[in-house]
Amino acid sequence: QTYVASAAGTYSVIATEGGSGCTGTDNQVVTTAARPSAPTAGNQTACVGGTIPNITVTVGGGETADWYAAASGGSILSGGSNTTSFATGQTVAGTYTYYAEAQNTTSGCTSTSRTAVTLTINTSNQAASTWDGSVDTDWFKPDNWSNCVPGNITVTTIPDLGASPPANYPLINSAAADVFTITIGGTTVIDRLKINQTGGGSLRIWQ
Repeated sequence: QTYVASAAGTYSVIATEGGSGCTGTDNQVVTTAARPSAPTAGNQTACVGGTIPNITVTVGGGETADWYAAASGGSILSGGSNTTSFATGQTVAGTYTYYAEAQNTTSGCTSTSRTAVTLTINTSNQAASTWDGSVDTDWFKPDNWSNCVPGNITVTTIPDLGASPPANYPLINSAAADVFTITIGGTTVIDRLKINQTGGGSLRIWQ
């Protein structure tokens, strides 16, 4: 037989032999472990065509996390077991929400609630975007911008990143680039933006 204890303590198990009525007693000690708190997290934003980051959570010492598609119930997602960093595999524009549940690695106890973590993948042509040149000089590479590649509604800023070189200032090389407005920082705009007109590059300002 099976008995599910509802609290910590010492439980006596008494077995009785049906024919003789003889009994035997054994004591079983049941201990309980505290449930971990739900993980803490921040949401992630990315751009179509750019680097899509993993979504992550922070848990307590001696804990890990499991990832689910729902706030309760369901099965652990593929690749989402015992990890605080989860690769969603998403690449299409949209908003995706996943749920992380903390787990104590010793007791196996889990948090009573899950933490929602959202990944938003944006298209180009957002309301505002600032150049940071974190990858290279390619105007059309999403990872070079704070909020995706500009379009005809985008208030666009190219800040003063220091001397060029070595700073990566944008190059419009072989296609038409669009902005709503553009502000170029620094005391001089020389080398802050290059357009390869021979190669077919151009800049259209839609204001």
